[in-house]
Amino acid sequence: MAENSVKLFFSYSHKDEELRDELANHLSILKQQGVISSWHDRKVLPGAEWDSQIHENLLAADIILLLISADFIASDYCWDVEVKTAMKRHNEGKACVIPVILRKVDWTGAPFGKLQFLPKNAQPVTSWQIRDEAFDNIAQGIRRVAETLIIQRQQQLAQQQIARNINRYKAKVEEILSVDGTISLPSRDTLNELREELGLTNEQAKDIEQRAFEPYVIYQQKLRKYEETFKKVIESEYPLNSRIERDLELRQRDLGIKPEDAKRIELPIRSQAESKYYQTKLQVNVPEPLEASAAEPLSHNTINKPQNYHQVKESNPVKSTVEGTSELESEANNLNLANKLNIESKNLLKNVIKVANNVSDQWGISSDKNIVTDIAQKGISQIKEALEKSYQEKLQRYQQELAIVFRIDYPPSALTNSNLKKTQKSLGLADQDVELIKQQITLPKYKNYQINLSTDKPLNWQSQIAITANLGDIKAVVTNSIGTIVINSDGQKINIWEVISGELLRTLTGHTDIVTTIDLSADNQLLVSGSADRTFKLWHLSTGKLIRTFNGHSDWVTTVVISKDGKIIASGSADQTIRLLYSSNGNLFHTLKGHTGFVRAIAISNDSQLLASGSNDRTVKIWNLATRQLLKTLEGHTGFVRSVAISPDGKTIASAGEEGHIKIWDALTGELKVNLTEHIGNVASVAITADGNRLISGGDDKTLKVWSLVTGQLENSLEGHIGRILSVRSSLDGYTLVSGGQDKSVRVWSLKIGL
Repeated sequence: MAENSVKLFFSYSHKDEELRDELANHLSILKQQGVISSWHDRKVLPGAEWDSQIHENLLAADIILLLISADFIASDYCWDVEVKTAMKRHNEGKACVIPVILRKVDWTGAPFGKLQFLPKNAQPVTSWQIRDEAFDNIAQGIRRVAETLIIQRQQQLAQQQIARNINRYKAKVEEILSVDGTISLPSRDTLNELREELGLTNEQAKDIEQRAFEPYVIYQQKLRKYEETFKKVIESEYPLNSRIERDLELRQRDLGIKPEDAKRIELPIRSQAESKYYQTKLQVNVPEPLEASAAEPLSHNTINKPQNYHQVKESNPVKSTVEGTSELESEANNLNLANKLNIESKNLLKNVIKVANNVSDQWGISSDKNIVTDIAQKGISQIKEALEKSYQEKLQRYQQELAIVFRIDYPPSALTNSNLKKTQKSLGLADQDVELIKQQITLPKYKNYQINLSTDKPLNWQSQIAITANLGDIKAVVTNSIGTIVINSDGQKINIWEVISGELLRTLTGHTDIVTTIDLSADNQLLVSGSADRTFKLWHLSTGKLIRTFNGHSDWVTTVVISKDGKIIASGSADQTIRLLYSSNGNLFHTLKGHTGFVRAIAISNDSQLLASGSNDRTVKIWNLATRQLLKTLEGHTGFVRSVAISPDGKTIASAGEEGHIKIWDALTGELKVNLTEHIGNVASVAITADGNRLISGGDDKTLKVWSLVTGQLENSLEGHIGRILSVRSSLDGYTLVSGGQDKSVRVWSLKIGL
């Protein structure tokens, strides 16, 4: 049988079996030519479930023949099951239904009544004088439909291949552009070779590149807009007060530009404004000297302009003091700011000396250095005051940032310390001042509980906090290891909250469509997010900095997880694939294929050996991550599989389905151990606690349920949400549960009494 043959399904009454066989004989030439393959219920093997076989082949058919007769219409199974399913698939455009009139019968008002019948003129086969002519007419009609379907299929495959080629070329262009937004000569050669390999025209390639460039062009336009705004602000007011600085941050957010890009734009403008500001401060209004009359003797305070400039220059004790002994420079050094000031600020101090020298040269001060000293001291004092103020503002900003970082990540990791050091360097802060700030900050004193929760009796969960500030549907939530931080998706944003205070610590932006999934590494350092924009992103949690953006999926990223050691990221998509990448460099090392529907959920075992995936194809698949091989396919759900979880020991898998069931499987044998059915409606999310003793679930019935995996019994049903629960998680210490849903709230449930 040819792979591209059209699948044909016979729906008929067994009393018309003889006529069906005659029709099948007339279709034999189509089967031999590979145009069609056919199936009817007489092909069900002994011992097989005939109902499931019929249903499976009916759903797989491209053409469904309804062999109409009085017995066919009288058959409850034909009428209620096969006709109903056939017409549904026909109306959805998934199959072509062809009614074939075998024997005369009244079919007025039938669901298929508006379709084109065979044979021609809907004349029953048994009423033809020569029956073979009737069957030949039917066979020709089926040939036309089958060949049309094959052509359409070939066109679709060709279009899909072109789309894959375009997406592959686009992904390569985006990869090249992601470096610095340009295409270098070596990269151009690579693109030309890929274009030829994929069979793309120059026009297609150019169009793809233009579309890939659009985000960069738009972003550059936004940067220019911000530069214009910043220049206007600097021209109207400098130094900038805290309100203006805040408004500038809001402007950055509204334009959607990165803080580091904003700082790059601001730096030269700020430096120029700072230099101009201090030069203005250093300008000294010295009065014009009075012209002395020949008859009037000069007073002691009169300044004589020298006749011989060189003579004054050589004999001027002040000048020599400025250039030689550097008393003014010593005074500047006495400010003890040398280790705190950037190069431009140090140069400003030197400018004081130059101003003093210029005044000395211009006015020929030769008798008293006090005037020059006073002028220089005044300038130094002004600079000291301004620089101290600026430095204190930078210390304050650093202290605010450090307070947030320590609340998210304490004690700080090596990566966090590295980022803090970079921030300190960019602000020009002294080590001793930074250490003092660290000592002054009240560090979080959260106790890291051991995992020793009782397994023999239900736990008393208490609602701790509900976060509802400006949130949309909460499609994903996650918490850190000790439940002090909760993170949720909010439209295109990711919010990071402190549980104790309910304070919003950070908002991460960068996705251009809904954030559908988030996950956090076990060390609380790396946060990964997936989106309907077909990308997923890796963030450093404590600083909120974007580490890397991953492309490659051709449809929504529906689920993404990071392994416990933080080394592997797995992403599932509506494109039916699972991509495996290294978090360190973003390299793709494998793509898992096998699901025939959206990949809805992924879980990775603690030892990074197993991956479980759930899909719209109603199956759970278990993969070996080391060999990338499919180990088992678990069947049993009758609805989409929305969530999966793996126990810490890797021996148990939990899966949740839209039919409302939670199934507990043996990961090694694939055996179904328990089927939990207490939920009403879809179960959207499940999680297993780090001790492996409990399972948490949430769904359409607005309740968060806690199950004992030891006994299989329901322990708690937590109420509080007023809408569907879409995501649930448990902290690694087992003392905190978090949940989010369509009521636009994130709820935290805790066993930590007094927290």
